[in-house]
Amino acid sequence: MYESLPALWKVKSKEYTDRNKKSKAYDKLLEIYRERYPNATREDVAKKINSLRTNFRKELRKTNDLRKSGYYYESTLWYFNTMKFLIDEETATEVNDSGNVHEDECKVS
Repeated sequence: MYESLPALWKVKSKEYTDRNKKSKAYDKLLEIYRERYPNATREDVAKKINSLRTNFRKELRKTNDLRKSGYYYESTLWYFNTMKFLIDEETATEVNDSGNVHEDECKVS
């Protein structure tokens, strides 16, 4: 469901900056989330999304680091494959020793 709501995750889309579309997308997710957690709020949904994405990002980084080292690693995170649509959105911004900021795109083969 989350994948079908680019207003919540696709930073480079026009929908992402449209507050009305973003609000409607949260409402759709909240409706589904309330089937399991009847008293859930929009804040609860936002926190859950943040948690899922944070864990996905960590697992993606781990996967990429191990593959660069020559090891094969298959994620054990149960929703990792489901969230692979986020790979292009998940870029790691790092500050190198000289203080310059550069982006390394995260790719999974």
